[in-house]
Amino acid sequence: MQVFLPKWPSSHGSLWVLGIALAYIVVWWLNSLAPAFLEVVENRVSLIHLPAFIRVAAVMIGGFAGWLGIWLGSVVLSLQVVGDAPSVAVLHASATTLSVGVAAVVVATLLGKRSGCLNSINLKSMLLTATAAALLNAVLHSWVWAAQAVTFTQAQFWMMVAGDLGGVALGYLILRWSVRAFKRSVTLKGPR
Repeated sequence: MQVFLPKWPSSHGSLWVLGIALAYIVVWWLNSLAPAFLEVVENRVSLIHLPAFIRVAAVMIGGFAGWLGIWLGSVVLSLQVVGDAPSVAVLHASATTLSVGVAAVVVATLLGKRSGCLNSINLKSMLLTATAAALLNAVLHSWVWAAQAVTFTQAQFWMMVAGDLGGVALGYLILRWSVRAFKRSVTLKGPR
């Protein structure tokens, strides 16, 4: 029995990792274009955090490759955008990816997936994984920030959880709408 470490994409594994890292960075950048009133802690906590959807979806579908891509994208963002020192960037990226990785394994186990990996997205698994990941992400980041002597209030904790859940919900709706729109456009054109 395989425990987590889901199947590495059978071909072009490193391209999967880089693609997921790039998607995470691009979605984070798009999220940063949102009005400033959505930002609770600058470059850290947002009331709607779309990258949370990329984290959850990447790990649920891509397993270890998704996890590694999110970690890489998070390190790049911490270094280049936030301006963290390398050790702090690695710490933040590890907290971000550990939360979603543990959440995915726990949910897969609870749902009876023998491999410890979901490898697909449905509403139930997405909601369970997103909720567990959001809570773990806030807990781990509160510890990271406490170690750095950064004030992280209880209100900010719950705003971080709500922002991650809001981002996952919005991302899921956008993905669902996009898939349906694509299917309609293919159906309207008909077979060639």
